[in-house]
Amino acid sequence: MTNTLHIYGDSFSAGYGLTPRISNIPPGYAQYESFTWNKNITNFIPNIEVKNNAIPGSSNEIIQSIFLKDLNTFKSGDIVVIGLSDYSRISTILNYQNGKVTDYLHLTGRAYMLHAQNLLSKTPIKNFIPHYLKEVFGKNNLPASMFTNGMEFLHDFYLNDKIRDSKRDYFKDCYLSLVEFLSKQGISLYVWDSTIWGDGENIITWSSNTYKDSHWSPNGNNFFLGYLLWGISNNFRYLDLKLFRQHKSSVLSYIKEKELNKYVEHLLVAI
Repeated sequence: MTNTLHIYGDSFSAGYGLTPRISNIPPGYAQYESFTWNKNITNFIPNIEVKNNAIPGSSNEIIQSIFLKDLNTFKSGDIVVIGLSDYSRISTILNYQNGKVTDYLHLTGRAYMLHAQNLLSKTPIKNFIPHYLKEVFGKNNLPASMFTNGMEFLHDFYLNDKIRDSKRDYFKDCYLSLVEFLSKQGISLYVWDSTIWGDGENIITWSSNTYKDSHWSPNGNNFFLGYLLWGISNNFRYLDLKLFRQHKSSVLSYIKEKELNKYVEHLLVAI
C-alpha cells in the first residue's frame, strides 16, 4: 500500500517562485519546478504519494487549522511535514461558504514593508494597498482603511519580539505534543520553522538579481530537503536554525551523501 506524505505550510512549502500553478513566474523558470523540495522528496522516500496542502501567505494559525481539519484522514505509515511561517504573520478569514474558506487576508512582512515605505514617501499614495491584495479587498468590498488598521496592529503588537517569541514557543510545544499522539497511531510528524529560510540560497542571489524573488532557488530547496531528510533519518521532530547550527557538519555531510549539494546553475537570460 502506498503511504501519503502530507505537507502543510506557506509559500516555502508550496514551492513558490518555481511553480507556475501558484506563482506568476517568468517564462523558463517552470523547468526548475522539479527541484522544489516538495517535488524532489519522492526521489528519496520510496512508495510515497505527496499531498501538498500548503497555501502561500498563510499564518501559523491558518496552517494549524488546515492541519487539524485533516487530522482524522491520516493513516498508519503516513508522514506529515508542517512548515511554520514567520511568527509575526497574521491571517483572517474573509469569506466562509458551504463549509469552506474561500478567501483569507494574509498580512505579511512584505505587506508591512510596502506600507511603511508608502508612509515614508514624500508623496504617499492615499488609501495605499499592495497590488497583490487589491483583488481580495475588491472582491470582498473592503475599504482601504481596513488594510491601514491591520498594518498598524501588526506594527504595534505582532512585531513585538517578546510576543513573537511567545508564539514560537507555543506552536513548538503544541506540535511536539502531537508528535507523541500521532506516533501511537503509526504516523510520523516533522515540523520545521521559518528560522531556516535564510540559510537556503534564494532566487535573487541565484539569478544574480534578475528575478527578484526571495523564495528558495533550486539550490535552496535542495539544501532544505537535505536538512529535512537528515532530520527524518535521525528522528529529529522539530527542525530550526538552532538545531541546524548544533549539527551543521553532520547535516552538510548528509546533504553531500545524498548528492543534494551539486550546484544548479542559473541558465536563463535576464528577464
